[in-house]
Amino acid sequence: VVGSFALCSNTTGEDNSVVGKNALCTNTSGTANVAMGKNSLDANTSGGENTAVGNDSLGSNTTGACNTAIGYLSGSSITTGGCNTSVGWKALCSLTTSGSNVAIGREALSKTTNGNNVGIGAEAGAANTSGQIVAIGSGALQAHTTGGYNTAIGAESQRRTTTGSDNISIGKNALCSHTIGTENIAIGNYALDAQVDGDQNVAIGHGALGKATNDKNTAVGRTALDNITSGIGNVAIGFSSGAEGTWQNFSTESNRAVFGHGSITHSYVKV
Repeated sequence: VVGSFALCSNTTGEDNSVVGKNALCTNTSGTANVAMGKNSLDANTSGGENTAVGNDSLGSNTTGACNTAIGYLSGSSITTGGCNTSVGWKALCSLTTSGSNVAIGREALSKTTNGNNVGIGAEAGAANTSGQIVAIGSGALQAHTTGGYNTAIGAESQRRTTTGSDNISIGKNALCSHTIGTENIAIGNYALDAQVDGDQNVAIGHGALGKATNDKNTAVGRTALDNITSGIGNVAIGFSSGAEGTWQNFSTESNRAVFGHGSITHSYVKV
């Protein structure tokens, strides 16, 4: 024990390691805690197996167990929540009673109050309050608030999504303009990056469906259907199929299908 008032109330707690003023100062029976930094784990009474490194980290924890917080104010509002991991300045700093969150990066999941979320990267899932999300990448799902079951991987992937749900985006700026739409899949840098509130679109490939704003379009291939805007229910498969500058360019059309790049001269179908 190193620091004034550190572990000063302990009665039956064992195997605690403490460095810093007021660290673990109200602990009575909590065991196997590590507190390093001024006021770290200073409200803890019986919570055990917590690790707090940084001033005020896990500073509100009372009975929560198995939490890890590294960084100033990291996990600072957790009271009874357990099995949370927060690394970074103000990471997971609003959580109180929920568990099983992972927040790594400055302000990652900083407004989250429920459990089972993952935010990795600066401000990943920073505005998320009650939705269950996976955000990996700087600014991924940064504006997300209450939508559920969204997965965003890549810098600024789904950056503007607020209440949309059941969306998957993988790649830089994939679905980055999206706000409230549901059940969209965007895989590839800038895929579906203009989409705002459309539903049930699938874009696979760099820039696929890059201007699309409506529903139920499917594009597979680099820049496939990249000029479609308000069209609905279109299908394009192949490099630049249905793209701007090709013979089969789609913009506002609906319920059309195109297969293959414009330079294809022969196609075969075996019956």
